[in-house]
Amino acid sequence: MSSIKKHIPQLGLLAGVVFCTFFARLLISPLLLTVSSDLEISYTRATSLFLLTSIGYIVALLFSGFISARITHHWTIVSATVLTAMSLALIGISQSVLWLSLGFILLGMGPGLYPASGIPMITSLVGLKDLGKGMAIVDTGINFAFILTPLIAALLLPIMSWRLVFLGGAGLVGMMAVLNVCFGRAGQFRGTPPNYQNLSIIFRNRAFWVVTCWIGLLSAATFGIYAILPSFLVMDRGMNREFINVIVGASRVSGLFVLFAGAWMGDKWGRRRMVIVVYVFSGIFTFLLGAAEGSFLIICIFLQPLFGPAFFPSTFAFLSESVSSEHQNVAIALVVAFGNICGVGVFPFIMGLLGSAGHARWGFMGLGILMLICLPLMRFFRTESE
Repeated sequence: MSSIKKHIPQLGLLAGVVFCTFFARLLISPLLLTVSSDLEISYTRATSLFLLTSIGYIVALLFSGFISARITHHWTIVSATVLTAMSLALIGISQSVLWLSLGFILLGMGPGLYPASGIPMITSLVGLKDLGKGMAIVDTGINFAFILTPLIAALLLPIMSWRLVFLGGAGLVGMMAVLNVCFGRAGQFRGTPPNYQNLSIIFRNRAFWVVTCWIGLLSAATFGIYAILPSFLVMDRGMNREFINVIVGASRVSGLFVLFAGAWMGDKWGRRRMVIVVYVFSGIFTFLLGAAEGSFLIICIFLQPLFGPAFFPSTFAFLSESVSSEHQNVAIALVVAFGNICGVGVFPFIMGLLGSAGHARWGFMGLGILMLICLPLMRFFRTESE
């Protein structure tokens, strides 16, 4: 643990970057109905903004290796925060759907530069042995974003327009970019750009395909559900919008504790066992989100996100152990790209179509069933030590 303690300031800066990039992408969720109403666009078209964000995210991810190979991981992270701030500002001043769409593409591109540089930076600071714990510290940024974003939206929307909320977010992310320029010391090394040789090595790795499949489904069950849940509860279940923003934010508080508990248990108990438990319960409660009603639905809203945070640190640590350090940033970029298009792009878009037809609950139930069907893939999910 001593190797982690001395790197807490740099891990804290990375956690700040993660918070800002996730806060920016999550901000549309509690504001979706307000934006669609103000710009007079349909709910289905509004949910397609998530797909545009995913396109930008994937493009940036796939090119992030080339960028970090030229300007180092540190300056790639700085570029990610600057681009994220610019995208929020563009969304805030957009007067047409065209400019709004461009803003959401850029909103995906900024955060898309982070994963392939952030995880190698964490590895360089704490080493593979403590990677799960190091990632848990940095991933607190994700959980704080999940908790605070809907609460901030619920607090600010009654007193200012959605445009000012986005512009304020741009200022916050811009401050984080300045902090990293002034105090960031990690990542002063270059990444590895994709090429045919390292792609072929990664694609022959069975662990890569297992992790890719599971990250795709868990991304839909965490980020995808978060993106669409407030609109679903308002439109399909008739709940109050302000109440829902508070409930959705409060339901993510437990993720802070689960994140560290999951990282510790993954290192001590075995990552394979940890992931099995998390995956099964996540699939069950994802199904119940669609099936439950009344007070039991509120209980499921709190229990469904309880397991996801424990999954990602152990899974990415497993992937990092399964590929060589020189291929790590490329493998992570490919896995995260697939997870993003499934979780933040395709799933919300499908939910938008189902919601417009009055069958949104089918989306939750279908995702939960698909997760449980894919459980046998776990027999291929083994670390080198198991």
